[in-house]
Amino acid sequence: MSICTTNPTDGAPFTGNAATWPQIFQDLAVEEQHAQAERLDRPTGNTDDDIAWIELRHRKWRALQKHLVHHPFAIDPTLPRADQWRAVLAHCNSLFFEQDITDWLSAQIHIAENLAAGIRDMRPRKNGPCYTVFMEFVRDRKRKYHVTLRWLKDAQAQGAPLTWDVPPQMGAKGE
Repeated sequence: MSICTTNPTDGAPFTGNAATWPQIFQDLAVEEQHAQAERLDRPTGNTDDDIAWIELRHRKWRALQKHLVHHPFAIDPTLPRADQWRAVLAHCNSLFFEQDITDWLSAQIHIAENLAAGIRDMRPRKNGPCYTVFMEFVRDRKRKYHVTLRWLKDAQAQGAPLTWDVPPQMGAKGE
């Protein structure tokens, strides 16, 4: 099985051989492709579809975090920082493909290259081992999906209409 998506760094198709990934990531990739295809076929605003999609995303991030905690990796700290982040990206691509991770790691590589070239970067960054900084990102992303899932389920239980729009009382721009 092959999973093909677009690589955000150069726009070229990214093809990862899913047969080499751990079984949990193979299963989640197939499930995510089917869920995405179903979401495109249905009209928007279906609460159950939203909850199912966020549950799938939360399950995926939980599996990513669990796997990375149980299989930590080390990156040579003597390498330039951009090369360290490239090594993390290569390691992740050998295990799974997740667009959010690829985007974030591409930004880290870009920031490190700029800093090495003497270009100050205003984006926030953390120092420390790549594994630790990367795991904070994974933990925060998993937490984001967990909170979103709880919000959707609570809103559904209360019978509130689910909308992704900002309600007027929250001070949406242009009102």
